[in-house]
Amino acid sequence: MPDKVLVNGFGTVGSRISHLLLSLDIPVVAVKRTANLNDIKTREMLDIYREFGEKIEIYMSDGDDYKERVEGFKEIGFDDVRPLSELDFDEIGYIIDASPKYMDEKNYEKIYKHHPDKNFMLQGGGDERNVYSCYLSAPNAKGATEFEELSKHNIKQVSCNTTFGATAIGLVLETENPEKVSSIIGYFIRRERDSNTKPGKPFKQAKGPETKFNTHHGEDIEKVLPQLSHKIKPTVALKCPWEHFHETVLNIQFNEEYDYENVENTFKNYSRSVTLESNFDMGDVINKINEMNIPDADCLFPLYHLRKVNSNTLEIIGLTPQRSIVAPSATDMAVKKILKPDATWEEAFDYVNKKARWHGYRFDTLKDKLKYKLSPEI
Repeated sequence: MPDKVLVNGFGTVGSRISHLLLSLDIPVVAVKRTANLNDIKTREMLDIYREFGEKIEIYMSDGDDYKERVEGFKEIGFDDVRPLSELDFDEIGYIIDASPKYMDEKNYEKIYKHHPDKNFMLQGGGDERNVYSCYLSAPNAKGATEFEELSKHNIKQVSCNTTFGATAIGLVLETENPEKVSSIIGYFIRRERDSNTKPGKPFKQAKGPETKFNTHHGEDIEKVLPQLSHKIKPTVALKCPWEHFHETVLNIQFNEEYDYENVENTFKNYSRSVTLESNFDMGDVINKINEMNIPDADCLFPLYHLRKVNSNTLEIIGLTPQRSIVAPSATDMAVKKILKPDATWEEAFDYVNKKARWHGYRFDTLKDKLKYKLSPEI
């Protein structure tokens, strides 16, 4: 039986990474602090437990109110939940920390540094002090170009919006030399909250968006695409009153004419994204994905629309499924660490595409179905 992956923080991101790992028959040890049926993350944990059963073990983080929290798990049927302090780390082959912001440093001090033989991957907002480098599994990103070296170290996977932007730019670099790129600016229009977390509660931003300048996204994109260092301009992020998707606009300026047709074909052929062919309505996109029995339109892949502004300007507009978009990238590295230690990036990437399942869909089937559902109606 392969080594297990410890997913420390079985919430929004951790549960989705676990879903893909379990679909590959990689056993998961999931750590959650509390269990309450009023919490959507608990309900998602139950759904995964019902689907994958013996492949997943549930542990509870130690700390305050331990006895009361144990009762919460027992009330929903987890009688055998154990404290993380009792975990046998000899069974763990890799660690993915998907805990809430600021908890990763505490986890490092309390747990990870006492097991230096176990590599870990931090998610999104994690502190970079204890990692070797940032990581993203996408064409031309460091996760692809330095896959072998990164697999030997502790790493931080970049956030969902950075994943959207860096994947898109990496696809552009499949056909266009980075020297041709003169500048890139990104506008990240963020959803206010996860879907179904506060049903019926008014949005905080209903009277207008919260706007932030010079956000971390541009800097983080450069960390995984260093060939574009100093070409990404200060970014802008707005938080707006909706759920489900972030919306993003990337404006790429070239210093000479670029081949739009080649770029467009690269996006259409990429196995982990879907190209939106025309104008799109977010509500309509959500409804069509829900019709595929994918809860809350959590479609795993970024949705891109390309627009040729002129011979030197490319605009990429699209939707980011915030909760699931980072899961395939994390799974690629877990395959390398657990199942196929000799795999190249291409081999791990292809293995996940062929073997992993997302709500019953293999990756190629998911792409084709999304493409069909989201095509313009004739």
